Amino acid sequence: PDDIRLAAIAHGIDIVALSFSTAFPVRQAAESLARLRRHLPAPVALWAGGDMTRRVRKTLPGVLLLPDLGGWIAALRNWRATDAGVAAA
Repeated sequence: PDDIRLAAIAHGIDIVALSFSTAFPVRQAAESLARLRRHLPAPVALWAGGDMTRRVRKTLPGVLLLPDLGGWIAALRNWRATDAGVAAA
């Protein structure tokens, strides 16, 4: 989490996007995402995708779960339409 946080700050990143394969342990991914969310600056969005995200059963505040490509496209369009996306453009 520290390396990702430092890179996001150093490069002015708006979104951190991670992908998890179906083989990745759900509990480990959920714990890691929650920890990363706590470490990232509030304005940085955290998105997680991949087949593993279909198996997450609990809410991860501040983390957008996107199990399929269509979800990513819609999320990006929505983000671009918000103040955050407009400010980053």
